Amino acid sequence: MNLSWKSDFQAAFKNSNDLFKFLEWDTDSHLVENKFPLFIPLRLAKKIKAQGKFGILAKEFLPDIKELSEMGMDDPIGDKEHYKAPQLIHRYSSRALFTPTSICPVHCRY
Repeated sequence: MNLSWKSDFQAAFKNSNDLFKFLEWDTDSHLVENKFPLFIPLRLAKKIKAQGKFGILAKEFLPDIKELSEMGMDDPIGDKEHYKAPQLIHRYSSRALFTPTSICPVHCRY
């Protein structure tokens, strides 16, 4: 089925209980979503399920209890030092990233 992006957003998983029921995996990650929100579109959840719980997509997008550790960083990918103006990141000389909105179609876990 080919969903539009609007339908995909509406069908997205917004809590870990529903997501992990769909994946058919056990987890304690519901403890994480009080601090860090969850938003996984259905199409991405299907790809995560196909790869399995140790797949690269699961590591990038699924909540993990380790996120509650105090060893994290405020800016894990180092964007702050590369902001040239609000919503403009210029990390590399040959390209720039314009972020017209803070709304993202998925919440990454980095």
